[in-house]
Amino acid sequence: MLAADTVDPAGVRVTVAPPDPSAAGSAVTMTFDVAVADSDVGIHRAFDPYVAVLRVTFPDLDVAVRPSSLTLRFSYDQH
Repeated sequence: MLAADTVDPAGVRVTVAPPDPSAAGSAVTMTFDVAVADSDVGIHRAFDPYVAVLRVTFPDLDVAVRPSSLTLRFSYDQH
């Protein structure tokens, strides 16, 4: 996915937030912000197959598509 021709490697930002120790059952949250040189339609066309797999793996996946930008946010339990 990140090797796509329209993805600028310098425009990839990954943020990892650790679980909240005061909240029972808290999970690690991952956010991927990707700069993409394409329209929102082009982004969907190129990345929807990957997003479909991520939705199966991470049921809480949140996807934001804007022209020139794709943001994926999901969490996972470390257990």
